[in-house]
Amino acid sequence: MIIDGLTSDDSIIVDATVSIIPAITDQKKLESIFAVFDQLQPASQYKLLSAGELMGTPYVKGPALKSVKSDDVDVRISAMKALGKVGGAESFDVVADKMINAKGNEQKVARDSLYSLKGVAVDGRIVKMARSTTDNELLAELIMAIGYRNISGTASLMAKMTKSDDVKVAKQAFRAFAIVSKGTDLRTAVDLLVGLENDSLRIDAENALAITILSNDAPVTPVVSAFSTASATNTKCSLIKVLGKVGSADALTALKSAASDSDDEVKSAAIRAIAAWDDGSVAPYLLDICKKSTNNTHKILSFRGLCGTIAKDSDRTVKQNIKLFKKAISIAPSDNDRKQVFGYIGKYRRLPSLELVMTYFDDAKFHRDAALASLSIGRVVGRGDKKNKAVTAKAMKKLLKISKDERVLKGANRVLGIANE
Repeated sequence: MIIDGLTSDDSIIVDATVSIIPAITDQKKLESIFAVFDQLQPASQYKLLSAGELMGTPYVKGPALKSVKSDDVDVRISAMKALGKVGGAESFDVVADKMINAKGNEQKVARDSLYSLKGVAVDGRIVKMARSTTDNELLAELIMAIGYRNISGTASLMAKMTKSDDVKVAKQAFRAFAIVSKGTDLRTAVDLLVGLENDSLRIDAENALAITILSNDAPVTPVVSAFSTASATNTKCSLIKVLGKVGSADALTALKSAASDSDDEVKSAAIRAIAAWDDGSVAPYLLDICKKSTNNTHKILSFRGLCGTIAKDSDRTVKQNIKLFKKAISIAPSDNDRKQVFGYIGKYRRLPSLELVMTYFDDAKFHRDAALASLSIGRVVGRGDKKNKAVTAKAMKKLLKISKDERVLKGANRVLGIANE
């Protein structure tokens, strides 16, 4: 019945037949179904290959290996997908050939299939071909496969290929290195960045080093040592970026030291990295830089970092954070920077935050920014206890009395309604 359905000239019958094949568990019956593959029309072959791929049945492998040379592109693509699901080393040559010579979607499917062919033997074939090919387009694809498959023992090969004159090959090699590298490859990763000659690869080299550290829980000591001996500014800045991405306590210590470097560009890079730190522990340090620095760039970088890190997770109390916000307002490099502080306070939705911005309601210069911050805070605080509701209501009533800003007035009415619930 199944075979009759597959060989039917009626596409509806073929579709109905194919739809029930994945539910068949009898292996002999499945084998007999795929044995008639050569008798089918291309449209039916395509559908049967798709069903075999979906099932992951080994019986689809033989028909798929034959069909990669079909005159019908849909059949070829479906066959390639099936090989990606069930194929191994025996499928490598046909998949690699398609990856090299096919075009468009067929080539993309061949690439995806190469990534998923099963077995260590496939890994070996990929590495061998990568070592021997002189075709940079193919090499870039093979390197992508090495990274995707995370083929062990290839870090040194990838490191070598990062020095290729072909930028695409070098970029893919850095990306693959980041995946396959181990903790023992840390020194190599540092050397690749320090010895980099092509600036277009700098981000790739930085990422490779950072990922090598993070994925292997490796120490930052080699990075710090490289920074201390580096002479080129761009190299120092790259190492600083890596330390910023790593985000460990040792990295932060090194960044604080770099923030005192005599080179303003290096110092800016360090402050920028600290300003983007993941927790709020750096806020007091950034405040200190902002207060003491005479360099306008450093002032702005540290100020913006301060505003962004005050409310991040830390051991500080709400009272301490509010104190930092007050200091940020007072030391802001300009009125525009000062206005930005209110935006950050508006996201720190606590009663003391509301009380702080209320003190600026009567200041014409900052009224709108303080008012908008109060609306953001009030939507949360106004749902709190009796005191929170009372302060929120007081703030909104004042805005309704003194503000002429349509957006503020509408928002104040809404928040007042929340506080009065």
